[in-house]
Amino acid sequence: MVKRLSDYIASYISNELNYNQDKGEVMSYGLEIIIGGFLKTISLITLSLVLGIFSYTMVGMVSFAVFRTIIGGAHQDTYGKCFVTSITILLCIGALGKNFYFVADSSIWAFLVYGQSFFSTLTWVPAGTEKKEIKNQKLRIKMKSMSIALLTLWIILIILYPIYNYQQYVFSSILGVFTAFFLITPLAYKLMSIKFNFKKGVI
Repeated sequence: MVKRLSDYIASYISNELNYNQDKGEVMSYGLEIIIGGFLKTISLITLSLVLGIFSYTMVGMVSFAVFRTIIGGAHQDTYGKCFVTSITILLCIGALGKNFYFVADSSIWAFLVYGQSFFSTLTWVPAGTEKKEIKNQKLRIKMKSMSIALLTLWIILIILYPIYNYQQYVFSSILGVFTAFFLITPLAYKLMSIKFNFKKGVI
């Protein structure tokens, strides 16, 4: 549905502005990302409000998205699959964050995720696919450095939660970060049936 709508809008605009086919396809792809992202966000907000887990879901989503945009990772091959998978994962993070927030009383969970994420950063960041892979070594090192800097800032904020009293949201954040870094592992690619040569991803 999203692709058809994007194609229709892009086709209409291209005809009006006399764009060639290549520009039309680029416009359609951009519209698909914008419209798809909007629909996912509205759906996530609506469902999390209905389920009473809005704030927990938003914390998990932000923690996930901040790293996801830098480190990359496995993606579903269609918008429909991506929509269902991402909404389900983020709602689960919100629900777990709300009902098991007390787990974060022990900072060991945060440090375990930090260690797993640090290792994943050194090994696989930035993670791509066969169709989209970053091979420039300087850019890869820069993205690794950004990931490590964000991870360090994140763990500091987690450590400070007793001072600023946001304990109820810590576990949601931990789950969001864990999920983002799990999706760059070979296991995540295997579960989504995505072929990728991870030997190329190691620097």
